[in-house]
Amino acid sequence: MINFLNLKYFLILSEEMNFRKAAHKLYITQQSLSGHIQKLEEYFGVPLFYRSTPLRLAPDSPEKQSCRVTDPGKRSAKRTFGH
Repeated sequence: MINFLNLKYFLILSEEMNFRKAAHKLYITQQSLSGHIQKLEEYFGVPLFYRSTPLRLAPDSPEKQSCRVTDPGKRSAKRTFGH
């Protein structure tokens, strides 16, 4: 099962495209962030990121297909989650 926290972490990581920077911005460890992303990947049944240097979104990830985060959506998420 996924929750808003998993989605928040995905959103921040997809903006930063760097586990270290995203974890720092979220005040969590890289390992914790990775665990949340793994839960999302298990839920959707596809890899969301290619864990290479540089980090890349996987072609089948929701962000790459039709789940684009719009500017109003980003502003709403920032109000909701405080980031």
